[in-house]
Amino acid sequence: MPESGSPLNVLLVEDDASIRRFVALALEGEALRLVEATSLAEARALLAQEGFDLVIADLMLGDGSGMDLLRELATRPSSTRMAFSAGIDRTVRARLADIGVTEVLAKPVSVGALQAAVARARAPRPALAPEGFTGAPTAPATTADAPAGPASEAAAIERYFGGDRSLFLLYRQQCRTQFAEDLRQGDALAAAGRTAEMRHLAHSLKSVLSMLGDEGASASARALEDAAACGDGRAASGHWRALAPCLRSHRDDTA
Repeated sequence: MPESGSPLNVLLVEDDASIRRFVALALEGEALRLVEATSLAEARALLAQEGFDLVIADLMLGDGSGMDLLRELATRPSSTRMAFSAGIDRTVRARLADIGVTEVLAKPVSVGALQAAVARARAPRPALAPEGFTGAPTAPATTADAPAGPASEAAAIERYFGGDRSLFLLYRQQCRTQFAEDLRQGDALAAAGRTAEMRHLAHSLKSVLSMLGDEGASASARALEDAAACGDGRAASGHWRALAPCLRSHRDDTA
């Protein structure tokens, strides 16, 4: 950890531009330096060049699993490791616990939960684990174990953005720009039947759409992810045809 009063050096490993923007907005004003990596290869190159106090890694990346990176970092006791994913379940938590990762953020996450997790990473580490600690990763309320997300924009602002509408609007604008690229990519993947990449795209979109308050579209993205995970190209293409108009609606909305 840095000396008292020194900025926290944070590496965010996340290939979804909308999520990277959310993290940057959420942590703006915090006493830290945020460096972004969009792939495992880029993260490893950055880690070879400098040390980081905190590494926040998505688990599903385009060039592999963030789990591998977190496992490699176990040899760097100076770095706090944090898993950040929409695919957190009991099996994943157990695997993270096995490699010593005790901080887990499940997407979609709130601004407050993200800031609190960073604050915990900044705090001095106890010499011994607290009594009763089992080594299992902990998570804030906004995790895969939590009830279904908000059904409206107003609820999303309250739940994920701490009631800060201006922050939500900044994030929404960035998402609208990104949706144009998501649509281009999704159309191409569906036409080619590339289910592995469709799964990856849907995995990111389900969290982004939930944070925008569109739970219906988020559910469509989840259905696409499930079909693509099974390698069912026909079903995945059908789910993409249902999801694409939702993305176009968000992209073209000028409200």
